[in-house]
Amino acid sequence: MRTAPGDSPLHIERLEKGFLCRPCAAHNSRRAHIRPLLNDANGEKRDSARPGLNVSAKEQARPLPHKGNVLVMDDDVILSRLMIAMLDQLGYRACRVENGEETIERYMRSKAAAEPFAVVILDLHVPRGMGGRDTIKKLLHLDPEVRAIVCSGRSDDPALCNFKEHGFRGALIKPFTYDELRLTLNRVSDGMPG
Repeated sequence: MRTAPGDSPLHIERLEKGFLCRPCAAHNSRRAHIRPLLNDANGEKRDSARPGLNVSAKEQARPLPHKGNVLVMDDDVILSRLMIAMLDQLGYRACRVENGEETIERYMRSKAAAEPFAVVILDLHVPRGMGGRDTIKKLLHLDPEVRAIVCSGRSDDPALCNFKEHGFRGALIKPFTYDELRLTLNRVSDGMPG
């Protein structure tokens, strides 16, 4: 397995804690849900004593219906892997790109191949290349029907606080939970207000 700069066990542990630190009664339950996803994202085999997301072995064997393709733009390799693993659990096929230029190229190529993305998740701040704010402007120019979710750890950013004014249909504040991702995707893909 290829190692990326953020793949150290300490980074993974910090990422796991970031996704799990929100105070709530379901903290231990969330830990049981996220750890297998982190293991999958890093190419590790799941612990057979803790299979999946609180579903029976019979349910796990049954494939989820394909809900659509999702394009994830994020420069953080570990976070992207975790997000793609969660999207897979939710029944989406996902792929990752690192910047806005790659996003536009991949989005248009998939649309031309009649395999369009149902949703695009854009990180606002990407150090190498075009970030989410500029990317959504270009995507909207090319496809006014694009369904995009803005994603950032900077909760005070105007594009996150007023995402609709910037052309996004939903917003996720990092770190977000599995349920927050699921609910946001459901609202955006069903066309409901975020």
